[in-house]
Amino acid sequence: MQPFNQKRPGGKRREEEILQLLEEFDYSEGMTVKEFSALHGISDGTLYYWRKRYAGKRAENRKLGGFIEILPSSANTSDGLFAEIKGLKLFQAVSADYLKILIS
Repeated sequence: MQPFNQKRPGGKRREEEILQLLEEFDYSEGMTVKEFSALHGISDGTLYYWRKRYAGKRAENRKLGGFIEILPSSANTSDGLFAEIKGLKLFQAVSADYLKILIS
């Protein structure tokens, strides 16, 4: 397999390569879209297009297959516990997106 920063014959990348690049971009803190795109030999527009097109296929979306039951805690309400999910104690209501990040 060729490195990501080299152009491929025909210019097309496989879906696995695109998903890997998108994941790498998510973890590249402090790097702008322009810098990341230049490093990997793609245009800014292509990166934005991939992010939109493959949003449902990305790793963080695939991990969660369904709903998780969250029950408010009735025991020990004096300590301010709101809910407990998979051993994670929440002391206030949180958004669904934040909760996904916490349990993934």
